[in-house]
Amino acid sequence: MKAALNKIDLNLLKVLHVLIEEQNVTHAAERLFLAQPSVSRKLRKLREQLDDELFVSTPQGMKPTYRCNQIAESLPDLIALLEKTLTPVKKFDAYSHAGHISLAINPLLGQSLPHILFLFLAKHAPNVTFSCHIWNQNTLDNLAKDNIQLGINYDVPIGSKAILHKHLAEDHFKLYANKSHPIHLKKIVEFEYLSECRFAIAQLAEWNEKEGMMENMLVQRGLNYNEVFRSEIISNVAAVAAQTEALFPTSELYIDNTHNLVEVSHARLPSFNSKQILLYQHKKRESDPFYLWLHENIVQLVDGLG
Repeated sequence: MKAALNKIDLNLLKVLHVLIEEQNVTHAAERLFLAQPSVSRKLRKLREQLDDELFVSTPQGMKPTYRCNQIAESLPDLIALLEKTLTPVKKFDAYSHAGHISLAINPLLGQSLPHILFLFLAKHAPNVTFSCHIWNQNTLDNLAKDNIQLGINYDVPIGSKAILHKHLAEDHFKLYANKSHPIHLKKIVEFEYLSECRFAIAQLAEWNEKEGMMENMLVQRGLNYNEVFRSEIISNVAAVAAQTEALFPTSELYIDNTHNLVEVSHARLPSFNSKQILLYQHKKRESDPFYLWLHENIVQLVDGLG
């Protein structure tokens, strides 16, 4: 069955174009600045929308199907035509733009995103220098004074008319536990079970200093909340979770690569309250071509981490 044009996500065609060239999900992910699972999900969507496997696994690697080869003949010209048609006459040239970006970021979100953003800028805006700092109690004041150009955090009270924020993503959060934690034996995890567990919490400036997300969800349901460890140093929280039975609630974008923590599947967890991840900046940059370009690409980089 042919897929109708209105059912095709045009952004996915760019992913397909790179997959056809690379015929390797890992290499395609590197070119697209996406995580490998994100590219795999996009390939799955393409298969559904185009009603074809597109690639089959062979001992020599991924090989395109007959239908995929048909698409490959016209796809590069189609993408080039779309880009030419949709590109504004006065396209912003990030490659020649020069300047400095100072980013303050929530430390949970800062475990993965800053180095990916730096690599992206090094490739697409090589004359832009980049520094990154942990979001703290002075960040909003520094944003208002333009000492810091960008901030990334959850929704925090601003108070200054000089600062605006834009949506980046929706964080549905997740739980990490050590490999031997009893939670891995449960098919379904209810809030009642979580009320019997202990928690190691990452303290984030101006967000959960008084009451955290997990505490709020349990207390609102009249359930017990048992916090045994709290730290602003994320690696310490992860280490405690890895060496005890304390659970580590964290962002979907946080990836533990050093403590052998195991993620508890979303399908087994109760529904957590989601939170917006926002990009903060000075209002004077609202229509700045560079920052409009940057916002668009940070959205894509964050999407690639999920």
